[in-house]
Amino acid sequence: MQLEYNVHTSFPCPNNSTPRAFSECMNRPAFISNERIGNYIDRGYVNFKIAGRGMPVDYVKNSYLYFLVRDEHREFIRKKIDTILQQVQQAKRAKK
Repeated sequence: MQLEYNVHTSFPCPNNSTPRAFSECMNRPAFISNERIGNYIDRGYVNFKIAGRGMPVDYVKNSYLYFLVRDEHREFIRKKIDTILQQVQQAKRAKK
């Protein structure tokens, strides 16, 4: 429908209702692991998309932890992030 430029027809996406998890993303063939990312940097790639817009908070948090935090520090940082997210949610509730 979109290839025919029919902009007035909605596109029923089959994955629209499926919640996404970062662990599932890691099993996809296009996923670039921490072990393989150096190969792309050596080829001149310097910008990488970590998480897309509209992704669930847990997906974004897990992807950031995977790519930006060393293994031995992930649990500590995860707890810090969870604490901050709880504080933000509490502040939102207090404003209402």
